[in-house]
Amino acid sequence: MDNSPKQNKIDKSAVQFGFNKAATSYDKAAFLQLEINNRLIERLQWIKQTPNLILDLGSGTGVGSQALRKLYPKATLVAVDLAEEMLKVARDKEKNNQGLFNKLNILNQSQNVNYVCTDAEKLPFKNGSFDLIFSNLSIQWCENYQALFSEFGRILKAGGFLQFSTFGIDTLKELRLSWDNKTHQNHVNEFVDLHDLGDFMLSAGLKDPIVDAEFITIEYTQVKDLIIDLKKIGAQNHLSDRPKALFGKNKFKKMLENYEQFKLNNNKYPATYEVVYGHAWAKDLNLTSADKNTQFVQFNPASLANKNKP
Repeated sequence: MDNSPKQNKIDKSAVQFGFNKAATSYDKAAFLQLEINNRLIERLQWIKQTPNLILDLGSGTGVGSQALRKLYPKATLVAVDLAEEMLKVARDKEKNNQGLFNKLNILNQSQNVNYVCTDAEKLPFKNGSFDLIFSNLSIQWCENYQALFSEFGRILKAGGFLQFSTFGIDTLKELRLSWDNKTHQNHVNEFVDLHDLGDFMLSAGLKDPIVDAEFITIEYTQVKDLIIDLKKIGAQNHLSDRPKALFGKNKFKKMLENYEQFKLNNNKYPATYEVVYGHAWAKDLNLTSADKNTQFVQFNPASLANKNKP
């Protein structure tokens, strides 16, 4: 049996560069990401828990953070992303929203948001810090899933909750099959098998993991529009073994020709996304009743920083 860590062949520097570059175009093109975020938020409403401290992992331009603040107006929220430019866009939105509240003389109860640019696999927070970890379509950009879920288990408070979405292995299957792979070079990002995710959660010490999936198909008038959308949201090929040189016109033309086999009766081209949802609980640590009632009063980055963690 292979017990080696599950590796995702991802180039973190390329991910960071791509999302930094797409920060200003992301919101207009990320209609699917917004829809999945809404569905993920709906699932949270079934959880009878009121978190005091929330981590929005892979927060991007702040869409998830805004929804979380509406759902939990008294909570303190920490928005984490690898791309600093994404966080800047989110911070600007926050400033604009606060300005609107001030003009309308409305008290904004949810202004306690903190932005941290860091790697999800090496989070600079103390053990047992967060009541809720929320992550919408971000973990597929991580390199080591076991390390990632171990971090989740480490920073979740006893009895805390993890809720995430990601993409499954059948995502963009039409595009993947349309590329000529005689060179054995990947032109489309690879995604995790949903069956592995439950194992990662269990190995991280999380309990009662649940994973399910749904398929969403987006139809395009031209295949080129799909490629443009992926670029606008920063989700182009970030695999570490991606072709380093630009592909020629002939190869791209061949891909378009191959995509014709998937053309629908309405003359549009499908792009399939396997959307995977997962959640789990942090294990209780047999705390005393006094410890269980302890709540975070105010987020202090210095107090949560794990100085002993490398």
